[in-house]
Amino acid sequence: MVRVVFVTQEDKRMELDIPPSGTLMQAAREHNVPGIEAECGGCMACGTCHVVVSAEWYNRLPAPSGPERDILEYVAVPAPNMRLTCQIAVTEDLDGLVMRVPQH
Repeated sequence: MVRVVFVTQEDKRMELDIPPSGTLMQAAREHNVPGIEAECGGCMACGTCHVVVSAEWYNRLPAPSGPERDILEYVAVPAPNMRLTCQIAVTEDLDGLVMRVPQH
């Protein structure tokens, strides 16, 4: 299992133990992480699954694609280190990852 931490908009830490498969968005939806709406279901069309990745983790993730960067330009409150959870595959390399769900 891979342990990832979502810090909610209310500063509650949700530590999830998830299998190394699928995406962070899928895991967030399965565990009802508040603020991860994922309206497009992972098609990278809406940006409602975005998070702010902790600085120590951001550069350890695969770089965002051009289309992902384009979607992130249109989120309501842009921030450094933002990523779409639908674009991050869950692998064992993510063990310990910390992300914050931003205000919308």
